[in-house]
Amino acid sequence: STVQRSGDLGSLNLKFIKRIEILKGSQSVLYGGQALSGVIKIETFAKDPLKNINIEGGTAKDLSAGGEFSSSDLTIRGVSSERQSPSPAQSSTKTYLSDRQNADVAYRFAGETEGFVKMSYLHDQIFSPTSDLNFKIVDITNFKLSNEQSFLSSSISRPQISWSPIISFGVNQGFRQFKLPGSFDEDYKSQFHFLRFEVKPIKTNFLVLDLGADYNYENFIFRDTGVKKSDAFLEQRGVFAKFTTPLSEDIILSGGMRLESWDYKSPVSVYQTGLTFSENTKFEIATGYKAPSLYQLHSSFGNPDLKEERSTQVSLIQEWHPGFENYSLT
Repeated sequence: STVQRSGDLGSLNLKFIKRIEILKGSQSVLYGGQALSGVIKIETFAKDPLKNINIEGGTAKDLSAGGEFSSSDLTIRGVSSERQSPSPAQSSTKTYLSDRQNADVAYRFAGETEGFVKMSYLHDQIFSPTSDLNFKIVDITNFKLSNEQSFLSSSISRPQISWSPIISFGVNQGFRQFKLPGSFDEDYKSQFHFLRFEVKPIKTNFLVLDLGADYNYENFIFRDTGVKKSDAFLEQRGVFAKFTTPLSEDIILSGGMRLESWDYKSPVSVYQTGLTFSENTKFEIATGYKAPSLYQLHSSFGNPDLKEERSTQVSLIQEWHPGFENYSLT
């Protein structure tokens, strides 16, 4: 994630995506406060072994090069791109440079113990115009936005054990800089650590029960022209339980609850309950909770008095699956 504690979808190469799954509605019970309105799950491992190197681009102002090697247990890939984009300022002939490099290395293992280890790196640099006091876009020289992220994650499971334990952990480091020589120079550094443990103590035809706990640690440093303005950290702890049980051949009842605490604040509870009819129709009531990120609280754009967000959602989802196509109405 970026220093704003949000995913950077722009860093994903479409050629590396295997599968995208959208979980609609609040998913705070399983995934915590950041899943207030839903979850997008993106799988980036290749289906089949692949060796590929490519260079592509439409003009000299838009060039990219990348490659990928993938076997049954190892994936290595990287992409570098550079683009000259026309200025959005009226009647301007100026162009602005942007360049980006990202790389992934992933190792998967199977057997009695299954899982993966993945390392990712992203760097981008963008030169940009600005706006005047009347919010009109104007050209400027050397206004630069830099962003750098490095990420290590792993997930390990023992599927042969009856209670199906899974442990996941990861570390993310982010850096972002806004710089205009002679005017301002702001940089932000962040570290995000997470640890998650899940089990299924009951897994029968009549009841499936998921239990788990997670821990997140976030550190944030803000400097303005080299002077430290903020150095803050935040800890989050959560426990959750979720069940699924059939009421009949065509009706399934599900529900869950999560208890979560942020630093020394009082614990917050969220719940989720729903009925699924004939697999394609689902009615659900869910509550959600989201604490502001340290960037939202302590950056130069932040508000230290920003409060938590809460939500209650009532949803009805109808899905259709004609042939190989999927349709959904919410």
